[in-house]
Amino acid sequence: MPKLTPETRLKKAIKQYLKAIGVFHFHVLQGLGAYKGVSDILGFYKKRFLAIEVKSPNGRLSEHQKRFLAQVENNGGITIVAYSVEDVINGLKFKTRERKNQ
Repeated sequence: MPKLTPETRLKKAIKQYLKAIGVFHFHVLQGLGAYKGVSDILGFYKKRFLAIEVKSPNGRLSEHQKRFLAQVENNGGITIVAYSVEDVINGLKFKTRERKNQ
Protein backbone atom coordinates (compact mmCIF):
# COMPACT_ATOMS: atom_id res chain seq x y z
CA MET A 1 0.00 0.00 0.00
CA PRO A 2 1.46 3.39 -0.97
CA LYS A 3 2.47 5.83 1.72
CA LEU A 4 0.05 8.77 1.98
CA THR A 5 1.37 12.30 1.70
CA PRO A 6 0.45 14.83 4.42
CA GLU A 7 -1.89 16.56 1.94
CA THR A 8 -3.64 13.28 1.08
CA ARG A 9 -4.11 12.47 4.78
CA LEU A 10 -5.55 15.94 5.33
CA LYS A 11 -7.95 15.57 2.37
CA LYS A 12 -9.21 12.30 3.85
CA ALA A 13 -9.71 13.88 7.27
CA ILE A 14 -11.57 16.85 5.79
CA LYS A 15 -13.84 14.58 3.75
CA GLN A 16 -14.57 12.52 6.89
CA TYR A 17 -15.48 15.70 8.77
CA LEU A 18 -17.73 16.98 5.97
CA LYS A 19 -19.46 13.60 5.79
CA ALA A 20 -19.96 13.56 9.57
CA ILE A 21 -21.74 16.93 9.51
CA GLY A 22 -23.80 16.04 6.43
CA VAL A 23 -22.18 18.31 3.84
CA PHE A 24 -22.64 17.17 0.23
CA HIS A 25 -19.16 17.20 -1.28
CA PHE A 26 -16.85 15.45 -3.68
CA HIS A 27 -13.15 15.29 -4.33
CA VAL A 28 -12.02 16.68 -7.69
CA LEU A 29 -9.45 14.58 -9.50
CA GLN A 30 -7.07 16.83 -11.38
CA GLY A 31 -6.06 15.62 -14.78
CA LEU A 32 -6.25 16.12 -18.49
CA GLY A 33 -9.00 18.57 -19.30
CA ALA A 34 -9.58 19.68 -15.71
CA TYR A 35 -10.43 23.35 -15.13
CA LYS A 36 -7.17 25.06 -14.14
CA GLY A 37 -7.08 25.96 -10.47
CA VAL A 38 -10.26 24.10 -9.49
CA SER A 39 -10.26 23.36 -5.75
CA ASP A 40 -9.60 19.91 -4.31
CA ILE A 41 -13.01 19.53 -2.67
CA LEU A 42 -16.27 20.99 -3.98
CA GLY A 43 -19.75 20.80 -2.54
CA PHE A 44 -22.64 22.70 -1.01
CA TYR A 45 -23.05 24.01 2.53
CA LYS A 46 -26.29 25.66 3.65
CA LYS A 47 -27.38 26.16 0.02
CA ARG A 48 -24.07 27.79 -0.95
CA PHE A 49 -21.39 26.48 -3.26
CA LEU A 50 -18.31 25.36 -1.33
CA ALA A 51 -14.71 25.19 -2.60
CA ILE A 52 -11.93 23.89 -0.34
CA GLU A 53 -8.32 24.04 -1.46
CA VAL A 54 -6.23 21.67 0.66
CA LYS A 55 -2.60 22.54 1.27
CA SER A 56 0.28 20.90 3.07
CA PRO A 57 1.93 23.02 5.79
CA ASN A 58 4.28 24.74 3.33
CA GLY A 59 1.87 24.75 0.39
CA ARG A 60 1.01 27.92 -1.52
CA LEU A 61 -1.83 28.81 -3.84
CA SER A 62 -1.06 29.00 -7.54
CA GLU A 63 -2.33 31.96 -9.55
CA HIS A 64 -4.93 29.68 -11.14
CA GLN A 65 -6.14 28.56 -7.70
CA LYS A 66 -6.35 32.17 -6.50
CA ARG A 67 -8.45 33.09 -9.55
CA PHE A 68 -10.77 30.11 -9.09
CA LEU A 69 -11.35 30.92 -5.41
CA ALA A 70 -11.98 34.59 -6.27
CA GLN A 71 -14.57 33.57 -8.87
CA VAL A 72 -16.36 31.38 -6.32
CA GLU A 73 -16.37 34.19 -3.71
CA ASN A 74 -17.52 36.79 -6.26
CA ASN A 75 -20.51 34.57 -6.98
CA GLY A 76 -21.52 34.14 -3.34
CA GLY A 77 -19.75 30.86 -2.66
CA ILE A 78 -17.75 29.79 0.36
CA THR A 79 -14.00 29.36 -0.10
CA ILE A 80 -11.55 27.85 2.34
CA VAL A 81 -7.82 27.28 2.07
CA ALA A 82 -7.28 24.41 4.49
CA TYR A 83 -4.00 23.56 6.16
CA SER A 84 -5.94 21.59 8.82
CA VAL A 85 -9.43 20.27 9.58
CA GLU A 86 -9.75 23.17 12.03
CA ASP A 87 -9.41 25.58 9.12
CA VAL A 88 -12.50 23.98 7.58
CA ILE A 89 -14.44 24.04 10.86
CA ASN A 90 -13.61 27.71 11.45
CA GLY A 91 -14.07 28.66 7.81
CA LEU A 92 -17.58 27.22 7.66
CA LYS A 93 -18.57 29.07 10.82
CA PHE A 94 -16.99 32.38 9.80
CA LYS A 95 -18.00 32.39 6.13
CA THR A 96 -21.62 31.50 6.94
CA ARG A 97 -21.83 34.17 9.66
CA GLU A 98 -20.09 36.70 7.38
CA ARG A 99 -22.69 36.16 4.63
CA LYS A 100 -25.61 36.65 7.06
CA ASN A 101 -24.20 40.05 8.05
CA GLN A 102 -24.08 41.32 4.46
